[in-house]
Amino acid sequence: MLLNALTTIGAKALQRRISPWGQISLLRGWAIIERANEASEKQKIAAAIIDAGGTIESLEFEEVKGFSASKSFMCFEAWVVLAVESLSS
Repeated sequence: MLLNALTTIGAKALQRRISPWGQISLLRGWAIIERANEASEKQKIAAAIIDAGGTIESLEFEEVKGFSASKSFMCFEAWVVLAVESLSS
């Protein structure tokens, strides 16, 4: 479910710039997840970024507010460098 946030309107590249190493972007998304799965969901986001050819500069994963007794409304922000080669694909 959380990985779907990377491909939906909830995940947006908010800021972009080009460096000699590639494009630097801020990726932000939101999801409702089980509190018990917070660490694994963060790992899924990191894996999806790496699989897409990105290098993670930083990744924050924070609860925005409680959704229910067992679920949280979460926000993630990742500063990502995409290699120049992966941008031409």
